[in-house]
Amino acid sequence: MGLAPEGPPQVNIDRVRQAGSRGFLGLILALIGSFVPYVGVVLEIVGLVLLLLALSALSQELREPKIFRYALYAVVIGIAGTLIITFTVFAYLFYLATGLQAFHSGTPALAGTVIGAIVAAYVLSVVVGYLYKRVYAMLAERVAPLSQGASDDFRSASKWYWIGSLLLIVVVGAILLLIAIIKAIIGFHDLERVSPPAQPTIAAAP
Repeated sequence: MGLAPEGPPQVNIDRVRQAGSRGFLGLILALIGSFVPYVGVVLEIVGLVLLLLALSALSQELREPKIFRYALYAVVIGIAGTLIITFTVFAYLFYLATGLQAFHSGTPALAGTVIGAIVAAYVLSVVVGYLYKRVYAMLAERVAPLSQGASDDFRSASKWYWIGSLLLIVVVGAILLLIAIIKAIIGFHDLERVSPPAQPTIAAAP
């Protein structure tokens, strides 16, 4: 009696679907939060937590620990970049509030600080884009046996995250990042409806 080639590792389909729901909701909340003042920060935090929970579950079920690890790095570095921009804006406003004479005397130093912060934020955004590129590329590969549609969407998200982060210094970069997020949202939505993969059959002896 011969055995067919071994199939993909068994996964908990219910857990994959739950992860899909969390990732779907998390990205939507984070996206809405980026456009809403004040309470938007809370929405973004909740969204990122849900996204990390989703990717943690998928990382375990799909036997690829780098999915969660890279996503965690991306979130931490992204927060650092946001803090840099926020600090720079407040520093700029502080210089303006100190009076015209003080502003002029500190202009060279202020300009250097602003330029340095912009460069640092851009470099961090490229690093974050690369990490998300890897996260969604690995997801695309691992979920292919479960959902080809989700795999295609995550692969597109991986591509647009990387290109968008490189072009973030111009407006088109932000548009491409938005496309990447939408593709990832659709990919997580597809995971909510996955079915168990076909089981390998045992060939009967003649």
